[in-house]
Amino acid sequence: MRARAVRRALLVIACVADIAGAPVAHAQPAAYHAYTTLETAHFHVHAGPGLEREARVAAASAERAYALLSKELVAPRGTIDLVVTDDADYSNGYATPYPSNRIVVFATPPIEHESLRLNEDWLQLVVTHELTHIFHLDRARGIWGFAQKVFGRAPGLFPNQYQPAWLIEGLAVYYESRLTNGGRLKDAEHRDIARAAALDDALPGLGALSLSSPRFPGGSSVYAYGSLFVDYLARTRGDSSVGKFVEETSGQLLPFLIDRGSKSGFGVTFSDAYAEWRDSVRKSVAGVGRNPLPGWRELTHAGYYVSGPRWLGDSALLYSASDGRSSLSAYRVDTLGNRTGISRRNGLVENVPLAEGGILYAQPDYTSRSEVRSDLYLERDGVVRRLTHGARLIQPDARRDGKIVAVRIGPNRSDLVLLSAEGALERVLRAAGPSETWSEPRWSPEGARVVTVHLAPGGPRTIEIVAASSNDVVSAARVVASSDALLSAPSWSPDGESVLFVSEANGLPQVVRTSSRGTGGERQLSNAPAGLDNPQLSATGRSIAAVVTRGDGYHVGIAPLSPDAGARSTSSDSARRIVAPQAEPAIVLGPFAPYSPWESLSPKYWLPVIEPSPDGGTRFGATTTGNDVIGRHAYAAF
Repeated sequence: MRARAVRRALLVIACVADIAGAPVAHAQPAAYHAYTTLETAHFHVHAGPGLEREARVAAASAERAYALLSKELVAPRGTIDLVVTDDADYSNGYATPYPSNRIVVFATPPIEHESLRLNEDWLQLVVTHELTHIFHLDRARGIWGFAQKVFGRAPGLFPNQYQPAWLIEGLAVYYESRLTNGGRLKDAEHRDIARAAALDDALPGLGALSLSSPRFPGGSSVYAYGSLFVDYLARTRGDSSVGKFVEETSGQLLPFLIDRGSKSGFGVTFSDAYAEWRDSVRKSVAGVGRNPLPGWRELTHAGYYVSGPRWLGDSALLYSASDGRSSLSAYRVDTLGNRTGISRRNGLVENVPLAEGGILYAQPDYTSRSEVRSDLYLERDGVVRRLTHGARLIQPDARRDGKIVAVRIGPNRSDLVLLSAEGALERVLRAAGPSETWSEPRWSPEGARVVTVHLAPGGPRTIEIVAASSNDVVSAARVVASSDALLSAPSWSPDGESVLFVSEANGLPQVVRTSSRGTGGERQLSNAPAGLDNPQLSATGRSIAAVVTRGDGYHVGIAPLSPDAGARSTSSDSARRIVAPQAEPAIVLGPFAPYSPWESLSPKYWLPVIEPSPDGGTRFGATTTGNDVIGRHAYAAF
């Protein structure tokens, strides 16, 4: 009987030990790639094909973040696995403390993720955020520490994992912003969301913050409100109180009673402190007007998420939107507010109207079982045609003759490329180096120039005008705006003499106009109480369309605009400089070794099994499970 039971257990192990892509709650790196591993003092960094340089940057960022976080929180146990992958055209990362401490980061830079765009280097930001989760969730004291000494790193034995998502994510965003030269607390989006909610008397209660919340901003509420609240606690109770709170809850017998830990760490319950924070936000917008521009009129009222609108002449706009209840779709809305649905979209993408009719757009889709790539699509007369396959193209714009300028994504970089009307690559207009991005290109009205956003490694953000006929950076590029704050969403005036863009230099996203020749300074056009985004002038230049933040989400609106609108805000003398690329991020040197799954695959815990036996008695045993860090192998044994 014993021999037969052992053979049966071994058969169970053999049958499930080689399942590729073990299911987890997140997107996984493609398990079939040939990975290599770089070892550092605290990490095993696993790189997909062609990602060795990104792995070295991630390794340096991880060791830097480890040293800084160790001054704030108790360091986690053991070596941490860090996977760098490039299998999806979106920016993401995740972390888990069991069965071992693991982090996976996607190398795609956050060009289209508004709240993540303010960063010195994407890998540094995402690694710092995810490593905070490891420091926070790995910590276990008291009865929890004793239980782990007996049973190992079993799911359910990590006390801080029982905390609400707003606290887990709020802590990570707080440290990503405090320990890097970027982060979502330095960007304006989270503040915009809270200010807009306060203006509409719609600030949510603490219990309403959830990853599954149906109210705007949906699951993002735990990041936005959680980070603002944790930052408020740190500013009012001291930075050291955050670490004291984490240490207190890591040994608390009933970890979900978070007010007890809050009282000990911050000296106040979360309930009382959150009421204080909400009052402070309400006071900050007291007496503030609601209209971002004189004569502002909103055309959409569904709220939730909206992409940048594009004019159809002077009479209508194209945009994509989701109301939180139905699929993402493209819409047409006229200046009277009459809305018509066009067709479904896979993402919140911009719709580019073509001169000869039709709509050009880019959207993500699966190109294989484990890869998601963004490609160009053309919709005309209700028929959608895919122009490219696996080209990794986003943010296209089309000239009157159909020629396309677009952004081509790469690992922690993005190029500016020119394509034919059919999507065939003609040439690279701007090739990005490591940790460099070009984004949001728009053709000038005469079609000879492209305005774009540029971020060089370690440098300021710039709005640049590039001559489409030349690749020479010095002679063909003109910097018309430069700032350490976020600059985004450039577009042209109908005569090509000025450029509109969004600047956060004054703390909130506001629409700014500057000369395309780099003369005359900048004029701030808007005075939005919670920010304004995606400005675009109509064909005659008499109206401006934009997206405003409200308590229930984003709304498309328009306003009349005179040629001399706006007050002069800054001089453009410094903005006209060509900004040279700065030094690259630090890297870790050393050899890469072939990936081995055994260390992460080995059993990390066991749990007792007590169950009825077939003969009517009771039988006792143990069970364990495991999977390697890239998801190539998984097993369950009992």
